[in-house]
Amino acid sequence: MTDRPLAAAVERDFVAAWWLLAEAADVEREDDGSLRWFHSGLPDMHTNAVLITHLDPAHADDVIDSTLARFRKHGAPFAWWVMPSGSPADLADRLAAHGLVDDGSWPGYAVRADALADPPPVEALQVRRVRTAEDLDTYVGVFAPILSPSPAFTELFVRAAKGVGLEEDAPEEHFIGLLHGEPVATVSLVTAGGAAGIYNVTTIEAARGRGIGAAMTVAAVRHGAERGFELATLQASTMGRPIYERLGFEFVCDLLPYRMR
Repeated sequence: MTDRPLAAAVERDFVAAWWLLAEAADVEREDDGSLRWFHSGLPDMHTNAVLITHLDPAHADDVIDSTLARFRKHGAPFAWWVMPSGSPADLADRLAAHGLVDDGSWPGYAVRADALADPPPVEALQVRRVRTAEDLDTYVGVFAPILSPSPAFTELFVRAAKGVGLEEDAPEEHFIGLLHGEPVATVSLVTAGGAAGIYNVTTIEAARGRGIGAAMTVAAVRHGAERGFELATLQASTMGRPIYERLGFEFVCDLLPYRMR
């Protein structure tokens, strides 16, 4: 059974992270209370998306039709997210009837920082916050080949990171994991949604199997707690789920992207 308050927190943090990216990169966006969407025009569905849908069932299909026509006119791929709070309740079925297909769920997880387990120590691992443009280049050099879905997404991510800035109180912070001084891992912390949103947990292949991903995740959650964000959220990959569950994260809800065929 879905934990509604935690599902709301997971959804809020996820939407806030993408909205921050759209705002910081200064792409086309709209939020009229019934739909919240952004469109970069870049050739990656993650960079053009409907994030929130709250529609009256009686008029939902008309709004879906007009929104899809607007997105398709741009010619770029896009995602339409079906969230726990989305309405109408049969939104997923309606999107499918309009020709979109389920792209696979993103499982949402949450944990309170004070319930987080201590990961095994990783000898010679240093977690360093990104403070300079050079640090950001290093971060992207590790993150992009592993986790970025496309060069277009990397372009938007870098533009947004520069727009947000690298100050200590920024709503998005990035961290590099150094093993014996060499960059091997990344993690990002997004606090724009009111919790410690954990993103971009990556480890290069040669350094995997040592607990580095767990250490990076815990470091980011605890940094968020120091800033006053006691709840942490994330979306887990198949590879990451057992790692996060060992740390104390609990499955809360699924976030479902629909895309063009």
